[in-house]
Amino acid sequence: MEIKDKLAKERKRLGLSQEELAEKLSVSRQTISKWENGECLPDAYNLMTLSDIFEVSVDYLLHGECLCDTDTKLGKSLKLEAFKKNRRIGAALLIAGLLGTLTIFFLSRIMYSNKIIAVPMTQTISTDTGLIGEIAPDQKAYVAEQVKEFTPFLDTYSLWIPFVMLLSLILIGAILIIFSSKKIRSIKSIGVKNSA
Repeated sequence: MEIKDKLAKERKRLGLSQEELAEKLSVSRQTISKWENGECLPDAYNLMTLSDIFEVSVDYLLHGECLCDTDTKLGKSLKLEAFKKNRRIGAALLIAGLLGTLTIFFLSRIMYSNKIIAVPMTQTISTDTGLIGEIAPDQKAYVAEQVKEFTPFLDTYSLWIPFVMLLSLILIGAILIIFSSKKIRSIKSIGVKNSA
């Protein structure tokens, strides 16, 4: 795409007429028409002004390089939007992880699970014919006791893998939020420095 086409395209993208663009540049409408017809090119000063008005780089106007150059307002706003989107994704992951973890935790408080515990055996063993003997006090029997605890709940219902995945979501979400927030502050501070 040639510069004449880019000028017309960007002017139309902003919804400006040739007269309105000419006013902004302090040139005549005929000059804008000549630029868009390819009869002549804008000088360096007008190219820089056009770059500011269209929020694109001069390189884009001249050579067709990246429309979202980091030095342009459009490039900064696109980067800012991308990091804001990442921060929203991070928040969604964090919330999903927290809700899932809390759900598992509260279910563990509501539902009974089996916990294997060791209890001392001090009863006597008897049969129909009478007393056979006593079990030594240091022997233990293992029985399943129904409890409302977190770890046995994860074991009973095989929820360790989903639980770890939910914790991973929380971690990834927190990292995305922190990283994106730092980048957003950085981009905004650069914008403030440039406008000062």
